[in-house]
Amino acid sequence: MSFISNKQNTEGKRVFWGWVVNLVITLSFILPVIIPGTTLFAGSITERFNFAKHEINFKKVGEFDLPVMRDWLYTAEVGKPMIPYLSFQVLVPPTAEVTEVKILSAKKVEIEGEYYIYPSQHQCQFHIKGRFLLSHPMRRFTIQKKI
Repeated sequence: MSFISNKQNTEGKRVFWGWVVNLVITLSFILPVIIPGTTLFAGSITERFNFAKHEINFKKVGEFDLPVMRDWLYTAEVGKPMIPYLSFQVLVPPTAEVTEVKILSAKKVEIEGEYYIYPSQHQCQFHIKGRFLLSHPMRRFTIQKKI
């Protein structure tokens, strides 16, 4: 789930906004107890995420703006805006059955200004052995430089 998104205004620039304050997610589960003759135990795990406007910084990358939030990941659909998102994991007992995941509350806060969000690029995997060749359309974007 991406908590931050963008939209395009009438001038073609992107206006950046996000879910930056008080996100509360609850995971409900049923845990069967192994002792014979006992009933099921229901429980829940609640996670709270609070983000403030001052936690979002913008880094200039050429003519683009890259939103930066510490320890967040980025969306990676090539050519689409590179938007930070939060990924988290919850430890659920192995015998539990998750019955519901819901967002209890969220507040959308608009960030002042206009931003031209940096597009996601093709990923380069350096661990692959062999020769790396760019496809014909990609060659026109390559800067030839000796290292």
